[in-house]
Amino acid sequence: SNRASSKIQYGLGYTSKVRTLPLITPGGSVTRDPRGRIKIPRKAVVRFDQTIGGKIGSDEAQLDIIEFRDDELMGSPPGMFSGLKVFAGLRGNFGRDAQVTIQQDDPLPMTVVALDIVLGVHGT
Repeated sequence: SNRASSKIQYGLGYTSKVRTLPLITPGGSVTRDPRGRIKIPRKAVVRFDQTIGGKIGSDEAQLDIIEFRDDELMGSPPGMFSGLKVFAGLRGNFGRDAQVTIQQDDPLPMTVVALDIVLGVHGT
C-alpha cells in the first residue's frame, strides 16, 4: 500500500559480537590446561558506555537478554546506560576455553569498555 511519510530510515541489518579469547589459568597455555580442568565463567562484570539492548552468555547458542530497564515508566523506552553490569550464572556449554559472548543484533548502540570474568573450575 502507498503511505505518505515525512521521515524514513532504512539500512542493512547486522549482528555485532564480542567473543573473548580462551582464558588461560596459571601454569596453562592457550591449547592446554596442565590440570585438565573445565573452566566455567561464574560471573562476568561488563562496563558499558551509552548502551541499550544486547545479549550475553557463555555459548553463542544460549544468550540471555541484557536488561537495562530501571525506573522508567512502562510504555516508555529505557534510557542509554553507562556503567557496570554484573552477570552471574551465565548459561551455555562449558569447556576448557571459558569464553564469553556479548552480542547486539538490534539496531541499537552498544559500547563495551571492559569485561572481567570470574572463573570456577572443575577437574576432569
